[in-house]
Amino acid sequence: MAHIRLKTLHILHKIPKHAEAFLEHVFSTLPENRELGILGLSLGALFGVYATIRKPVFSFCASISGSFWYPGWTDWLRCQDKSRTAYFFCSGQDEGRGRKDALKDSRSATDFTSSYLGGTYVTDEKGHMSYLKERTEECLSWIRNRLVMSN
Repeated sequence: MAHIRLKTLHILHKIPKHAEAFLEHVFSTLPENRELGILGLSLGALFGVYATIRKPVFSFCASISGSFWYPGWTDWLRCQDKSRTAYFFCSGQDEGRGRKDALKDSRSATDFTSSYLGGTYVTDEKGHMSYLKERTEECLSWIRNRLVMSN
């Protein structure tokens, strides 16, 4: 189990570097004061938040049902400086309910992550992959409002 965690963390450390290089290539024609954001679902949300903390390429980050239950995540997060990035978290109140594995901590880990990073946090009454359309609309609305405020 420890080997899997270390290997995963090794992969996670590479994501910001590759994302930054890709974004610099793709967005090199944008003005300097551009707003770049990332939106992720489940494990993609965990990667997005991690990448944003490790190398703040993004000025905002939105998460739909982020996998913040991942073993070691909250301990790692406690050791990180709080960034000035804006965060939006959207998840279900029933995420992890009735689970006996690491996913049982889904809700409390998302609560902690949002609180620690000072993010906006919206919940609904369903589970992990429920209300994806509505959650996506919530995130996109938050992103639109953020972009309007920055202009």
